[in-house]
Amino acid sequence: MIAQDTTENKSNSNKTLLAITLELSIRLITLKVFSGMVSCTVRISSLRAGQAPL
Repeated sequence: MIAQDTTENKSNSNKTLLAITLELSIRLITLKVFSGMVSCTVRISSLRAGQAPL
């Protein structure tokens, strides 16, 4: 019974670790997409204003 509890706890901690990793990956992807959009917007604004793009 103790061995089974240990296995169950290990499984739960693996699931928790997987969930945290997945959440961090999603946040990183969102951040990259958002920063790319901002960068693109800044370039377009610079071009419209007749300035050299960054």
